[in-house]
Amino acid sequence: MRALIEPNLAPGENVDDRISYTGEDGSDQNAPYTSALEKFVAESVLCSCVDTYHWYLRRVFQTALTADMSRIDTWKGTLKLSKKRIHAVKDATDLGPAISAIFRGSEEPFRVLAHEFLNVPDLAIIPKAVVVRNCLVHELGEDRSGKVAAAISVENDLGVSIHNNIVPLPIQEAYEISGRFISDISIMDQALANVLHLPTDRSPLPTFSRAYS
Repeated sequence: MRALIEPNLAPGENVDDRISYTGEDGSDQNAPYTSALEKFVAESVLCSCVDTYHWYLRRVFQTALTADMSRIDTWKGTLKLSKKRIHAVKDATDLGPAISAIFRGSEEPFRVLAHEFLNVPDLAIIPKAVVVRNCLVHELGEDRSGKVAAAISVENDLGVSIHNNIVPLPIQEAYEISGRFISDISIMDQALANVLHLPTDRSPLPTFSRAYS
């Protein structure tokens, strides 16, 4: 770091002054760099938690249909499945790819049905986060269609703001949203084990002994 900075120092300027985070006016000297990093991390966190959530929803349906394939006939109306897609699921030797194929592009019916099936309340923040994630991934962060603005217009509990159709996301809010997704998945997982009577691991918590007297 010092070797890179020293050749570019102004007369009388100290290396430590250049490395310091705070300027004389109290501003963050590294803001141009840290802001870009925070934007990248915040967007990565949000997109990762939404993708993980969607992966879990697919696993819920895979587990439920593995236990009882007749459920697909009960759910076909809600999921708006054609006969061709229903037969593809029933005839599949591996349910994972088959469910992914019908899930892609129609996440909302799956999300609503999964929460109803497990009797777990659907968090209002989840569909909003999905809209923001799709904007970040498919529209390069530009809310051209106005979907993000519409999603957060009633109650902006995402901490998202929109300037010139660009969607910035503070890193703190991204981590808070991630925590809500993790909590929802944990609750759904417990409900899934209860509804389908799946075996659960009830291992006792580890005990720790004092290493000194």
